[in-house]
Amino acid sequence: MIRIRSFNLTLVLCSIISLSLHAQNEISESNLKLINTLLAKGDSIRSVETTSDNARAIYKKALNIDSSNPIAYHKIGRSFIGDYFKHDGPDEYLDSTRVYEHKARLLDPKYVNAYWNEVLAYRLKWRHGLSRKVLMEALEHLPDDPDILMLVGRNYFDTGNPGLALPYLEKSIEIGGKDAPGVAYRFAGWCWFYLENHEKQLDYFNRFREIDPSSLMGIAGQVHSYTGLKDYEKATELAIQIKEENPDYDSPAYLEAYIGETLFFGGKFDEAIPYYEKAMELDSLSQNLFATRAVTTTLGFLYLNNGQEKEGKRLLNQTIERRKRDWKDMPERWEFSFDIASSYAAVGDMNKAYQWLYTSVLTGYPGHLWNSDPIFSSCHEDFAFIELIKQARNRVVSEYQK
Repeated sequence: MIRIRSFNLTLVLCSIISLSLHAQNEISESNLKLINTLLAKGDSIRSVETTSDNARAIYKKALNIDSSNPIAYHKIGRSFIGDYFKHDGPDEYLDSTRVYEHKARLLDPKYVNAYWNEVLAYRLKWRHGLSRKVLMEALEHLPDDPDILMLVGRNYFDTGNPGLALPYLEKSIEIGGKDAPGVAYRFAGWCWFYLENHEKQLDYFNRFREIDPSSLMGIAGQVHSYTGLKDYEKATELAIQIKEENPDYDSPAYLEAYIGETLFFGGKFDEAIPYYEKAMELDSLSQNLFATRAVTTTLGFLYLNNGQEKEGKRLLNQTIERRKRDWKDMPERWEFSFDIASSYAAVGDMNKAYQWLYTSVLTGYPGHLWNSDPIFSSCHEDFAFIELIKQARNRVVSEYQK
């Protein structure tokens, strides 16, 4: 009798649990329409209000109904990063983005957009190591997703590893076919720039412009390609085309600097000066224009070259002081140490120039165009300089070959 009663009790408990689970499923199904309505309402509010506070309150109502809904978590995360861009928001917005997008992708490991925003929130603060960790987890679940492959490639590119980046970008293009992300072509082009195969670089940027004909980055990539091929006349022609076709561009200093740089590398120093001066007028800081070098550096060099010693040194010292502050905050940024090295080279202090060049190479600088860079013309035949270029080139090539 005891065994029969025990069996009956177990049967009753199982029936209760089954009915409870069925009731939960019924609740979930009956509220699915309400959840979708709330999510749509939150989206509508976001589209008309300047901040997303009210929209987030609506999204959270959806989570109160179903706390395992990845879409709701994603929409909250996306709203935080949206507010960060709209209002130059605090870093806490990026922290919140990471928290909510991380939850979304844990609930749905194949949620591409959740990975995308979590990675972006890290990348905006140059936290590329954490970005890569997220992307490696994404590859476990989405090994053939063109967008994830592109993001992995971009992550390697951003850390000064174009040789490691290129295979992921090219795989993204191969798998994606006609639907491959256009940005994969763009970054693949930059990788070939650093690998110094400017024909392939130009091919990728030509293909990128077929996808996005109006992209300034596409035309800029073509400009870089012709600079690398030493067809400076064509490079200048395209740079001028950028300026003429984009009179309302929101960063016009860039357009002036593009033209100046092509003339600078082509040895037309006097012709380059007015474009750099215009870039300075439009953006007094001109922090990071064109080939990763500040306008203050190149213009300072040009002033020294034509006898304006006082003004030239003032601009170069301005670069050194600013870039040292930048580098102190983010010593992994090879562009900053390269800019400092360029400034010291411009004033003829080669001991300090080499110190910062070595620092730049150690943190990932690939040494592109060094052997044709006018600022380093005094040491193009110097053994130490040649060996430093070789070290940078060998690293990039060996990474790609692996």
